[in-house]
Amino acid sequence: MTSPEHLTLPRWLELPEGEDGAVRLGKLKETLSRRGVNNRGWRLYLDYGDALFLPLGRVWIDPENHPLSAPHNAIAWLRLLQACEMDVLPPVQLVRSIAAWGVPDGRLERIPPLFLRAAWKACIEAEYRLGRLRPFVRDEIIPVARWFFESGAYLKAEESQLKAGWNWLARRWAEANPASLDAPPATAPDLRWRPAVRRVEWGMWRFEALDTPEALWAEGEAMRHCIADYGERLLPEMLIAYSVRHRKTGERIATLTVRETAPGAWMIDDIRGPDNAAVSEEVLQAADTVVQALEDAYREVKVVRRFIDDLRELADKAPLSRSPCGLIGEIFDDHSGIPF
Repeated sequence: MTSPEHLTLPRWLELPEGEDGAVRLGKLKETLSRRGVNNRGWRLYLDYGDALFLPLGRVWIDPENHPLSAPHNAIAWLRLLQACEMDVLPPVQLVRSIAAWGVPDGRLERIPPLFLRAAWKACIEAEYRLGRLRPFVRDEIIPVARWFFESGAYLKAEESQLKAGWNWLARRWAEANPASLDAPPATAPDLRWRPAVRRVEWGMWRFEALDTPEALWAEGEAMRHCIADYGERLLPEMLIAYSVRHRKTGERIATLTVRETAPGAWMIDDIRGPDNAAVSEEVLQAADTVVQALEDAYREVKVVRRFIDDLRELADKAPLSRSPCGLIGEIFDDHSGIPF
């Protein structure tokens, strides 16, 4: 077992190196103490090292594009963890999900320690009960957290209420959201426009299913590519199209299509920005959450599994239709994916 590294945090804090090239831990502890990190937080950093910050990702700690955010959020994270008084680190899936919580101003110190502690303990209980944590984080932690912060409930919640634990928070969320966000529309359109997962949010991006001909047309007009011609291909080829938006501004970033390759198994078919431009690695990684959401839903939600199985049966009977853009892509043998 390798020893934890303690190199990145001192560099973020711009601490001078010793004669041997390493930062003296005594100086680091003194610096952290002045910034409100107590012995519990210090012990966590000693035990886990720089790996403690990895699950936060660039949404919170981005020393390249936002160098001032790295030390600020690193300190805020240590103080948040020490205030939870758990002595171990929270589940990685929980930490990664914080990017989708809608925390005001993107500042970790806005998270009440008792809220994180309640979510943390709920995740531990769910993992033991369910054997898997990802669905619980996706279906309960993120929706409750988004309501908690975006509604302003985090400003009104009293300490005694948060100490009641996750059940209290989940009940308050249910009272504020009596109708299920995943309920099917009152009037069912053509089956080719019925995606199993309509919307996914992760980090700074939102993926919205293009579930009408009008939505496909508007996407193609805005992004200057021919996704609108994909309408006849969606059902026969088991494709779902999504508009990738910036979560806060609503700006269109890219267009994504995903394809079922085997029962319950999905993959990214293509993802392109405006004018068929390539997308950033961050957007590409975020798109994997759509694939994961579809695969999780197929495995764990019987209604979704039956729906997708029915769609596949219809797809086997539907005539295969190629769009002009698809034909052009095949003619030029574009191995990176057929452009929209």
